Amino acid sequence: MSRRTPCVAGINLGHDGGAAVVTATTMIAISEERLNRTRYSPGWQAALLYCLQAADLRLGDIDLIVVSGIGQEPPTIAQTGLRHVDVDDDRIRVVDHHLSHAYTAYCLSPYREATVLIVDGAGNNGDTETYYAATPAGIHRLGGTPTGRPRAGGIGATYEAFTNYLGWHEQEAGKTMALASYGDPGSYPEPLFEVRGGAVHGRLKTTHLRGVADLAVATGWDFGPPATRAASTPPPTCSSRPSTP
Repeated sequence: MSRRTPCVAGINLGHDGGAAVVTATTMIAISEERLNRTRYSPGWQAALLYCLQAADLRLGDIDLIVVSGIGQEPPTIAQTGLRHVDVDDDRIRVVDHHLSHAYTAYCLSPYREATVLIVDGAGNNGDTETYYAATPAGIHRLGGTPTGRPRAGGIGATYEAFTNYLGWHEQEAGKTMALASYGDPGSYPEPLFEVRGGAVHGRLKTTHLRGVADLAVATGWDFGPPATRAASTPPPTCSSRPSTP
């Protein structure tokens, strides 16, 4: 046992990586990009070290490290990289990506019992939207993405595709989400999504800019010409640095 128990760390693999450390008296979290100044950075090493230093702990003090990652399947323990820093397998737990979102939403909420909805670009096992029942006894899945529906038909992937079409990188979809509040919901004759049996079915068949272009051809809807960034300001990638501190 650690000298401050219970003591749990969480790490996120994939883009927007980061780490958190939670003890009985302390909660510390930070994104990797805040330390290496690389936008959307993957990784967790610098973030975990920051959290340990801030909590005055060592890696050996951590009782449990919980890992979440994107991909069709959750990462294996070997893929986390924790074995390389001498963390025993019995101190590592890998959880479903959307379930980790659900616990974050529920545990930080004021509710004892709740229904939790997760809307994401992608999770594990083809998930884009999932919903859960949450109580103090735990969280269990009620339903979500219909079997066989492509990721392109999800809400998050649709925002990503239109963000691409407007000339931004898909990871900048938050800009499009904010701009949507200024839009006219009556601009087009039919909605982009239908909800049938508790599942979302979007109109896009393909992700990114191509999906929007194909939808325009299929429906005759005019989205205007696809925009592109100037050559001097390429879309950000996981290796590009932010233009401002």
